[in-house]
Amino acid sequence: MEARQDDSERAPEDDPREPGAEGGSQSPASDKLPGAPADDDTALGDTDQHSDA
Repeated sequence: MEARQDDSERAPEDDPREPGAEGGSQSPASDKLPGAPADDDTALGDTDQHSDA
């Protein structure tokens, strides 16, 4: 069984009294970029606006 951390040792995102989405630092989404489409094949950091306008 995992030892319970003291409130002073808890990461801010793990504190249930803080505002924000549930999950904290143990969430599988914590290491992923937000909003990246699954079919996006552009190079990371490619911010060019490809437009015909």
